[in-house]
Amino acid sequence: MINLDQNELLKHGPEVFREIRKELARRSLLEFTRQAWPILEPGTPMKEGWVIEAICEHLEAVVRGDIKRLVVNIPPGAMKSRLTRVMLPLYIWTQKPWARMIGGSYALNLAERDNYYARTVLQSDWYQSTFGVSISSEQGAKVNFDNTSMGGLRAISVGGATTGFRGDYLILDDAHNASEGESDAKRSLAVQWFLETFQTRVNDLDNSPILVIGQRIHEEDVYSVAIELGYEQLNIPME
Repeated sequence: MINLDQNELLKHGPEVFREIRKELARRSLLEFTRQAWPILEPGTPMKEGWVIEAICEHLEAVVRGDIKRLVVNIPPGAMKSRLTRVMLPLYIWTQKPWARMIGGSYALNLAERDNYYARTVLQSDWYQSTFGVSISSEQGAKVNFDNTSMGGLRAISVGGATTGFRGDYLILDDAHNASEGESDAKRSLAVQWFLETFQTRVNDLDNSPILVIGQRIHEEDVYSVAIELGYEQLNIPME
């Protein structure tokens, strides 16, 4: 993992310091998140640890194309939405600004919330001056928006329509409402939507990655189906 000694880097001058930080943010999702964190959480220090490092390492493998299908099972409160639905799309745009992404959740308001947070970082002076990517003036809606390099981010809900947009990356964060875990009907609908709708929205069936992340709620949930389909799994237990 990359750790910066800012005092040491500043000895080389402010211009060199900025270039080094820029390059490190492009190479490391964890370092990118460190730099972007104060934009969304100006009064809350970012807490790090092996869990965040493990998630970042796997997400970087997805961006590189080393992992095409990934399921991450993790308890709530571990920064998963900030990493996968806010930071990851913006990190991808530092390398592939043309990438189009779909971010989903069991509730549309949650998917829209994370798009809004991503839009906030995208419009920051830090992001635009560092990476040269900004929001499109033509397709810069509050929730679903494009950037100036034809990349885009769309929010959807489990069971909702996905017509009219395909993604180079598909990200499903919390496929189920945990309080409905014992509902066979709701679980079955989510699984059916995942199999028949969500997975079909990739631009490239062979190369477009799909990421599914959330807490396990049942032995027959979406995550179980993804694992049976051969998705690589990162399982982070709660103590």
